[in-house]
Amino acid sequence: MSTDVAWRVVHVLLGLFFAVVVIQSNPGPLGWIAVVVVAVGLLAAWGVGVVRGRREPRP
Repeated sequence: MSTDVAWRVVHVLLGLFFAVVVIQSNPGPLGWIAVVVVAVGLLAAWGVGVVRGRREPRP
């Protein structure tokens, strides 16, 4: 597993942990809105990394 993939996995796990903490502390709709925002941010970051990886050839 490359370092890039490992860091993405770590970021996703941290995002999931953050989502669980937010839902536990805010059981109402605010918690779910925060989770959706975090999920969209993680997906966007993953997509940017994938696109950047395709554009920049690896040595």
